[in-house]
Amino acid sequence: MQRKTQKSQATPPNNPHLNPDTLIALAEELQNVITSILASTPQEPPEIDEPEPKQIRCYSVPAFCISDEREILQQYETDSLIDLFENAICHFRVTSFLLKNFNESIDMNGQMIQMLGESLTYPIGIINKLASIVADYQPHPDPVAG
Repeated sequence: MQRKTQKSQATPPNNPHLNPDTLIALAEELQNVITSILASTPQEPPEIDEPEPKQIRCYSVPAFCISDEREILQQYETDSLIDLFENAICHFRVTSFLLKNFNESIDMNGQMIQMLGESLTYPIGIINKLASIVADYQPHPDPVAG
C-alpha cells in the first residue's frame, strides 16, 4: 500500500496582508518605532536604592502598661490586642451599616438615639483603653457617663 503525500504550498494564499512588500513596510515601521523608543529612554541603568540596614530597637514599657494589657485582655476575653482593636472596628462598621440602611420614613425617637449612643460607647471604650496601653495615654473620664 502506497501513501500519497501532499505537496505543501510554496506560495502564500492571496492575502493582501501577507504581501512581501506590505510585510517589509510593516517591519520598517516597527524598526522606526523601536528606534524612537530606545532613543527616548535613558541609557543609564536605573539607580537601585540600597536597603537600609536592619535596626533593633528596645523600648522600656512601664509596669502598669503590662498589667493594664493583661486586665483588658481578660476583661474582653481575648488573647491579642489586635483582635480587640478589630472587635472595636467591627462595632463601628456595623453601626455605620445600620445607619446607612435605616429606613428614612421611620422617625427616630429619643430612646433610639440613646440606644445608638450606648452602642457606640463600647468600641470607644475599647479604643480609649488600647490608646492608654499602647501610647501611654491617661484615660479620660467618659463624657457620656458624666
